[in-house]
This record gives sequence, structure tokens and C-alpha cells, in this order.
Amino acid sequence: MTYLLIGLTVIALVGIGREVLLRTAPGSGPRMFWIALMLALLALVGFLALRGTGALAAIPAFVGVAIVWLMRHGGGFVLGRLLSGLLGRAATAAAGGGPRAGTSQVQGLVLRMTLDHASGDLEGEVLSGPLAGRALRSLSTDEMRALYAECSARCERSLRLLESWLDRYGGDWRDHLGQATGGTAAAAGPMTRAEALRVLGLDDDADADAVQAAHRRLQARLHPDAGGTDHLAAMVNEARDVLLEDGTERG
Repeated sequence: MTYLLIGLTVIALVGIGREVLLRTAPGSGPRMFWIALMLALLALVGFLALRGTGALAAIPAFVGVAIVWLMRHGGGFVLGRLLSGLLGRAATAAAGGGPRAGTSQVQGLVLRMTLDHASGDLEGEVLSGPLAGRALRSLSTDEMRALYAECSARCERSLRLLESWLDRYGGDWRDHLGQATGGTAAAAGPMTRAEALRVLGLDDDADADAVQAAHRRLQARLHPDAGGTDHLAAMVNEARDVLLEDGTERG
């Protein structure tokens, strides 16, 4: 029981630390603060473990106080994202689906967007340019402005994806980024079968019934009336049409 308690505490702290690192800019003050805090918490847990079972009794109370403190000092989003991810993966596993069954992906030259079917979370990752490898949630306002300009200049699909993400999470972003265009984006070509499968989160052997079911499920998440965006809903419709038309031609 003692080692289980230590293990669960360490896993929780590492999980929270990972969420923080993904969502704060490298070198920023908040990032360094959270890193120092996580290291201090881990060191304290290790110290209590070395003191023996009597000191370990303080860990549950300590963790509870830490959670309350985090919630009061801007850490609520981290805890929420961590719990949402854990619960989403648990629900997907209980339904018997793997990662492919639980997510959908759309990407352009600059951005890749991933939708978690269980939680409805939309995550963005930069694929190319100076910010390659960064999560959208970790970008500062200046970095987001630079990314918006790059998408405007290079890839229309990436620009539409970024705008869809900002519509959901960026608040009044148009007031800050609307003038950050750097040229005319290259028009996106027609959606391929492989792209349509990624959008709907389907395997290559999916039949028409599976396509329709995936379409209904995603529209429930992405339709503007449900908090989604017109562009993402249109991409889901396009993916359905591409796969149904392709299935008709193959048949």
C-alpha cells in the first residue's frame, strides 16, 4: 500500500508536469515556475518516503493541499486537461477502440489538428517552420501571430484549421491576429481517400455504414451549433462524400 501511494503520487505529479510543459512557451516565466514547482513537489514526496511510513501518512493531505493551491493559482486548466485525457482514454479502452478509433486527424503543410472523439478536445501541432513540433496551446500571442502569418502565406488548409482552433479556444483572436497576414495562401487541393479516412478516424476497409456512423458522430462534436466551426464541419462532410463516392466507384 505504501509503494502504491508513492507511485500514484509520482504519476500524478509527472502527468501534471507534462501538461504544463506542453502548454507553456519554452523559456517563459510561467514555464520555469511550474518546472521548479513540480521538482520541489517530487523532492518532497521522496523525502517523505525516506522518512518512513509515519511521514507517508502526510502525503494524501499534502496532495490535497497542492491541488487546492493549483486551482487557486491558475493550475485548474492543467488538472482539467490531465483528468480529461485520462478519462477519455479509459472510455476509449472500455469501448474496445484503439488510438485510430478514438481520434480523427486533419493536416495541411503547416498544421495538424487532432480531435479526440471521447472528450471532444481539439489539439493542434505545428508541422513545419520555426515553431515545428510545438502544440498550439503552448504558443505565446507573438508566436501565434507569426504562425497565422505563415499559414496565410503558405497553406490555405492550415490557415482554415488554425482559424477553427482559434474560434474554439482563442476568444477575441480576430482583434489581435486579423491583420497578421503575410500573403496569399496556396489553395488546398481536393481531399484524397487517405485524408478522408484520417478525418473520420476510419480504417481502409470501412464500409458505407461505418462512414455514415463516423460522420454522424463527428458532426455531433464539430457542428457550429455544438460549439464547432463551419470549416471543420464542412471537412467532415467532404470526407464522407469522398469515401462514399469512392466506395460506389469501387463497387
